[in-house]
Amino acid sequence: MRSPPPARPRSSHPCRYTLAVAAGAALLAALCGCNGSSVEAIPPRDVGEALRRINENFARLDQPLLCRSALVSFSYRDPAGQARRYIAQPAALIYRAPRCLYFDIKGIGGSVARVGSNDERYWLWVEPEVSTMWWGTWADAGGAPPAELPLPPDQLFDALMLRPLSAELPDSLAALLRLRGEDHRLIYVRVDDDGRTSVAREIVLSPKFPYLPTQIADWDADGRQTMRAELGEYKRVGPDGPYTARRYVVRWPANAAELRLDLPSAIFRPDQPEFSDFPARPPVARVERLTPAVRPTGSEEATDAP
Repeated sequence: MRSPPPARPRSSHPCRYTLAVAAGAALLAALCGCNGSSVEAIPPRDVGEALRRINENFARLDQPLLCRSALVSFSYRDPAGQARRYIAQPAALIYRAPRCLYFDIKGIGGSVARVGSNDERYWLWVEPEVSTMWWGTWADAGGAPPAELPLPPDQLFDALMLRPLSAELPDSLAALLRLRGEDHRLIYVRVDDDGRTSVAREIVLSPKFPYLPTQIADWDADGRQTMRAELGEYKRVGPDGPYTARRYVVRWPANAAELRLDLPSAIFRPDQPEFSDFPARPPVARVERLTPAVRPTGSEEATDAP
């Protein structure tokens, strides 16, 4: 009968195995590039720091940004009350700070809608059913968008985070920062002539790096929600560029409009040819200049402010 093998001596360093496993896991994580989750989440100390994080990231969009192979679904109610829908259409987006934008939505026979702007004007045309181009000047923009505009370029810049955030809105007090656990929000409050307050804008911030907005919502002075945007899947532009969202859902309740935008890629293109000239001959039957924004009226359903 064989005698049992001699027992191994107990290691005088019981932590060696644990340390070796931990070192191996760290090395594997480094080789896989899994370092994003290791960034410690640090809540902003105040409004200034929350805005600084966002605006410093935006300031790095200092070259023309090209987003090819985008996918768009867009629906809205036209001025006649007819529902219009474009589902899973290919699109392209080009942006150059501060206000130059080319956003082209294509169909089987060519472009079906286009949003554009430069430093003086913005415009939007939709065809073939509506066959109209609306345009206006930035000097007249702001406030509630014209009711007939299916996709307001002014609010689109905010929804896509294509301009920096300010510490206050034209008709609001300075922004407030609310922190409740991982619920971080910037809240802009307006005060009317009678001293009554209401929420003008609310921005939900990610509690995790890079601490950028995940929701943006605007309300008019009557408590109607005029725009709501959801932003997600932030990725860098290039290996070490700024972060931009790659998935957007934007809604404009006044005319039942919804934009869903997916951007598989975003690259800097320093040699981008000029793209923001005002269209001299748009491919539409009617061109309409927008008057300064007025408060929407009618039977649209109101969304209560928080």
